[in-house]
Amino acid sequence: MRNDWSDSVSWLSEFDPAGLDLLTPEEQAEYHQIVRQEKPQTLADFSAVYLRNYFTYAPSQFHQWLVGELTCLHQKRPQRLSVIAPRGSAKSTWSTLAYPLWCAVHGIEPYIVLTSDTGDQAEKYLTANRDELESNEALQRDYP
Repeated sequence: MRNDWSDSVSWLSEFDPAGLDLLTPEEQAEYHQIVRQEKPQTLADFSAVYLRNYFTYAPSQFHQWLVGELTCLHQKRPQRLSVIAPRGSAKSTWSTLAYPLWCAVHGIEPYIVLTSDTGDQAEKYLTANRDELESNEALQRDYP
């Protein structure tokens, strides 16, 4: 392990997290602290890194607008956001998966309510969030 590893975080991009168990507990704690400071902070970057299976195309202007609205939604209490767009435009993926996960792991929202027009659909959204939290190795590694 590097002696000056806490002085610079440039090594993080080269570090293989699979070798994390080779570090001492103190080094692991420091690694996680540095990663928390260096990992993607914006919703768009978070989604590109941790949810890339869902976002396989470059974001459209609509996606950029939606991400901008979602990113600051928690700062606009008690306002709400209602979005109408064609089927398949990733509204639900952004608003019921990416945004709630981003809020949860960054501690932005203490409680997140997922709503839908049917219970089955709401359950599907909740299951997708749970599955990511339980099986997304990168998410688990960077947000223990």
